[in-house]
Amino acid sequence: SLYSGWVDQIERAVVSVPANIAEARARARLAGIAQYMLVSRASAYETKTLLLVSPVPVPEDLLKLAGEV
Repeated sequence: SLYSGWVDQIERAVVSVPANIAEARARARLAGIAQYMLVSRASAYETKTLLLVSPVPVPEDLLKLAGEV
């Protein structure tokens, strides 16, 4: 269903943010750090977008927090 797919996608995006930050911290070279930080930032924007197009109502405080990305 649409809702199930949305939940799966937002879960992946949300988990990806801190996972990629942790990956970046493990890198020794600046290029590797930058790459993982960019992926993390992209996942944060994906999460924001998924909240904005949510098939179910999203609490206002969560939307406000997402707006800070």
